[in-house]
Amino acid sequence: MDHSCLQAIANAKYHFFHGPLQAERRIGGVIYFEDTKIGLIAVSADYPPTDTVKYSRFSEIIQLPTANHNDLNCSKGNV
Repeated sequence: MDHSCLQAIANAKYHFFHGPLQAERRIGGVIYFEDTKIGLIAVSADYPPTDTVKYSRFSEIIQLPTANHNDLNCSKGNV
């Protein structure tokens, strides 16, 4: 595959990103809205590519764990 023609598009006004991708020899695309932290990925279901596509919606959620004083990275004096 010639990657020289692959180009992502970002629109700062609408906080929008769109671009092609290749994963394990399969082609696809991704769209992502930065303001809502939600996106969609579409990847060809077969190789070589056919008209069958698999879709997945994803969201960015960062959830930090609650400190329970059992964390191996913290000593009791630092918590």
